[in-house]
Amino acid sequence: MAWHWYPESKRWHIFASEGSLVHEYTHFALELRARGNYPRWFSEGLVQLTEYHLLGYEWLEAESSLANPRYSLEELEHSFDALPQAALAHRQALSMVSYLETLQGQAGLNQFLDRLGRGEAFYQALQQIYGLNKENFQRGWEVWLAQDERWLRTG
Repeated sequence: MAWHWYPESKRWHIFASEGSLVHEYTHFALELRARGNYPRWFSEGLVQLTEYHLLGYEWLEAESSLANPRYSLEELEHSFDALPQAALAHRQALSMVSYLETLQGQAGLNQFLDRLGRGEAFYQALQQIYGLNKENFQRGWEVWLAQDERWLRTG
């Protein structure tokens, strides 16, 4: 029985309103559109951004504050699901995709996804759409992050 910790009468409401339905459907749509041509952190970040836009939902915990020591981009790319602070990794991914949205809005993200769907390498598409290589992306994100206290919040 799934979600046994919630009363049966509330399971569907929680599934739909707290993001799981939107979350899983967005993973599905992203997979179809970009054909899996992205790192796991990007998938989780985009999914959470969609949850936030549609539901106002954010996964906030004490460990998710980006005031905590953050993971390197290499760690996020190669070990996302094995990282010990899952809430921190997810919050960091959300902030990185939010940074991209800040740069060029939904239009930029859509162009980026189109390139990924055509098979363009992730960081090549990033360079083409945002004018950022991997290192400049990380540096720009860190500068942007330092200017927005929203990312320091906890649950």
